[in-house]
Amino acid sequence: MSKPVVTVRGEAQLEAPPDLAGLSVTLHASGESADQTRAQLAAGSSAVSALLQEFGAALERSSTSGLHVAPLFNKRTPTKITGYTGTFTSSLVVQDFEALSPLIPSSAIQR
Repeated sequence: MSKPVVTVRGEAQLEAPPDLAGLSVTLHASGESADQTRAQLAAGSSAVSALLQEFGAALERSSTSGLHVAPLFNKRTPTKITGYTGTFTSSLVVQDFEALSPLIPSSAIQR
């Protein structure tokens, strides 16, 4: 004789506060020359670095994408460069949720 088999099925839902929050800060710049665009992004990245120093204890980790600058071309004359555009992105992982309230408005850097 075989032993009886008992099958149990169910579902559970667990609610808990989050452990980490991810933020991404992207700076956009444009200018007439690549040097001007790089200078704008360098100034913005310095402001982000200062922000990271200020809130460093609240961060689990941070990383940057690097600086990207590309030419903008004229639609009528595709070989003519009309300006330059660039971006710089920092990704932040916050572990201290008390710092989120002041960090988010601080990361909205106006230039």
